[in-house]
Amino acid sequence: MTIDAIQAQFIGNNKVLPTYGSNLLEYITNNNLSIDELPIFISDFAQATIECLDNRIFDPEQLPKLDSDLANYEFKPLLNNRTLINEWGIVKFFLKNYRSIKFVDAWNLIFSKTSFLYDFPATSTLIQIALIIPVTNAAVERVFSRQNLIKTHLRNQMNINTLNDYLMIALNGPPIELFDFEKAFDYC
Repeated sequence: MTIDAIQAQFIGNNKVLPTYGSNLLEYITNNNLSIDELPIFISDFAQATIECLDNRIFDPEQLPKLDSDLANYEFKPLLNNRTLINEWGIVKFFLKNYRSIKFVDAWNLIFSKTSFLYDFPATSTLIQIALIIPVTNAAVERVFSRQNLIKTHLRNQMNINTLNDYLMIALNGPPIELFDFEKAFDYC
């Protein structure tokens, strides 16, 4: 379910463009951006997240059965501390040129107009994570609120997959008055 949601929101598939989720769409709208102006790292990070979820390294059911195999069971860390510290020595002087620009806008500009992603890969990864992590828990609260509206006491036997589908539509779909039922029917 999570993988499907990430795929739908940030990558899309050969038939459907990504929905980008409500927060990213709000950012695009507020900043008068086109979809083409979004940094490529958004879909790259989404793809990397899907790969990590596919590997399921933290899933107890996926752990090796033998203790000897478990001792060697590792994953590649996202960041190398030494590399990050070395990059910071240069990055801080680079960033002083962007003091007057807001955080998200500055990084959008830096990632799209400079070679920062390639010159400072560890710092870029850290910033990409910072840009994706929500600052508040309002989105989570919105999901629970919507869930409570969908799964009422009359629908207490609802399957978790059905609930997930309803939530995806309710949170990311267009308003009902803008929904094209014929297009949806033709898609099926």
